[in-house]
Amino acid sequence: MQIITIHRLRKFSLLLGLTLLSFWLFSCSARAETATMTLDEAKSGSLLFRTDQPGQYIPAPALATDVQIKVTGPIIRTRLTQKFINNSAQTVEGIYLFPLPQDAAVDRLVMIIGGRVIEGKIQEKRQARKTYDTAKEAGRKASLVEQIRPNMFTNSVANIGPKETITVQIEYQGTAKLRDGRYSLHFPLIVAPRFNPNAEQSPTFENQVPRITDPAQIPKGVRLQVQLTAGFDLDDINSPSHKISISGDRQKSITIDGPVPADRDFILNWIPKVQSKPAAQLFTEQKNGSTYLLGLIQAPTGMGEQTFNLPREAVFVIDNSGSMAGKSIRQARTALLLALDGLRASDRFNVIAFENVTDKLFTQSVVANRENLATAKRFVSRLNGDGGTVMLPALRAAFRTTAPARENQVRQVIFITDGQISNEGELFAEIRRELGQSRLFMIGIGAAPNRYFLSRAARLGRGTNVTISDINQVEQKMTEMLMKLERPVMQNLTVSFPGATQPIIWPNPLPDLYANDPVVIVAKIDEAPQNLLVSGQFSHAKWQANLDLSSANSGTGISQLWARAKIASLEESRFDGIHPSHIDAQILQTALAHHLVSRVTSLVAVDVTPQKMFEAEAVTQVLPLALPDGWSPLKVKPRTTSITPPSLNPVNDTGITLPATASPHEIKLILGLLSLALALALFGRWLPARSKS
Repeated sequence: MQIITIHRLRKFSLLLGLTLLSFWLFSCSARAETATMTLDEAKSGSLLFRTDQPGQYIPAPALATDVQIKVTGPIIRTRLTQKFINNSAQTVEGIYLFPLPQDAAVDRLVMIIGGRVIEGKIQEKRQARKTYDTAKEAGRKASLVEQIRPNMFTNSVANIGPKETITVQIEYQGTAKLRDGRYSLHFPLIVAPRFNPNAEQSPTFENQVPRITDPAQIPKGVRLQVQLTAGFDLDDINSPSHKISISGDRQKSITIDGPVPADRDFILNWIPKVQSKPAAQLFTEQKNGSTYLLGLIQAPTGMGEQTFNLPREAVFVIDNSGSMAGKSIRQARTALLLALDGLRASDRFNVIAFENVTDKLFTQSVVANRENLATAKRFVSRLNGDGGTVMLPALRAAFRTTAPARENQVRQVIFITDGQISNEGELFAEIRRELGQSRLFMIGIGAAPNRYFLSRAARLGRGTNVTISDINQVEQKMTEMLMKLERPVMQNLTVSFPGATQPIIWPNPLPDLYANDPVVIVAKIDEAPQNLLVSGQFSHAKWQANLDLSSANSGTGISQLWARAKIASLEESRFDGIHPSHIDAQILQTALAHHLVSRVTSLVAVDVTPQKMFEAEAVTQVLPLALPDGWSPLKVKPRTTSITPPSLNPVNDTGITLPATASPHEIKLILGLLSLALALALFGRWLPARSKS
């Protein structure tokens, strides 16, 4: 009898244990579901901080974004306003990663707290970081804008109190782009992950702030308005990226029909009427005893009507990596097939595809006959988009793989990519070292391509670049690009101001000029010049244009544009072997003189009002971002290092990773159900046995 009782007790203990385990798992599941969320459940524009459960985050402040853009002729002034709202019961530090155009001259930071307005000051980067950290530790409100890359910045805001709202405004100067008779501006709304092929263990993605992969979860939190005063009659205004509303007569007001999600770059185009198309747009600004000039000068009439009769070798390089999967690879395939169709029988060509490995179609460039073109089209049609963006071997192969040179041969490398890589400097150095007589043409693909890399690579490669964000525009944009490839260029361009002493002109040297592209210069002259002389070599003949500057319009912010162009040129000079310390000293001097954020300077604003000291240490939180429209979920495991440079290390935060599996509360819910089912099954089996006893 005692043995039977002990046996029953063991059964009862097991049954009781399983039942308690199931209810504990249910309880954990409920707590996880109500208190935490995964990144897939997070909403863009919300600050998050990590918990001790991998992949689980607690929501904190929200973010609102407002963009105001004023366009006067080709000059653009942009104000970006971000509102940080701390909905938590803790004091927090917000860290937000945001993109800007690659030529943005960021010169103003304002922090608004209640009725107080705090103006930011430019400081050397380490000093600005020290100023910010000191204010943060003292419990003061502070904001810091730092440049990670020329088109990527971080904004840190310290000591946002519980239920408190802080507004941060950033302003920058820029210019409209003129190409193929179309003016355009773009405002980037998303920071795409950058692939880092030089990671210690395996290739990884950079910028791993939390990513929202479900389009339905992306909130519509961005408002954007453009005030456009073109200075001439317009034939059309359109946006290939967003739905817009247009009002006004001479001054146009353009607004996004929104608010909208931050999952693609905003692009606006305006096209002048043919009869009012200006031959040149010239603007001057007087500042600190110097004259600053911005000039957009159209290519000469008739340029682009001729075509090459010279032998041509075209090497096509296509990015087949994981970031190109989906819409982007379809755009890229379509673009490359159109380019292959544009080859002549006398041309030679090759195709190179790359991801983790580089795949070269032919050993060397071959004749563009029917058989070789058919082979190339089959190769291109099979490309799918997978793996990492290991670009350097493909670039190297494009420059070094060539057929025997023919007399007067024109060699063109056409590179199709979204440009989402982190080792730009390594690639720029390769272009400068290996370009030779080739010309590099960059075709950017996708909703948020790396325009900084595309434009600088094309400039170093003495070519040009185009971006294609809409799959419906592939044929139009590729046709325009192919026309440039088939037409002579103007080389050896020079700009001078007769009678002026030592004008400083950027870019220097000027790039080659392609059909339907303008000459764009910024210059600093000690005295007001009377004339601007532009000359170049076109089709074995000299070309020259003499422009009267007395009719130039007055502009503002041109000095900042000149300084930004100088800094960009100084950055590129590091590929010419100039010592980095000499370059940094010149950049620092220029950025401080013109109040600009750069690689070596930052904007910092500190509220000097005495603050209440909080007992709890402030929690650092990172804002989640959406993936660019058209991107598939990342297939390469992201790295778990900081999302910011070594100089910006968030407190109590070693980085954020994307969850690779289901959330823990779902696992616990399933385990709880299984445990309860097992308990009920055992109970049902043992009940008859207990009755017989």
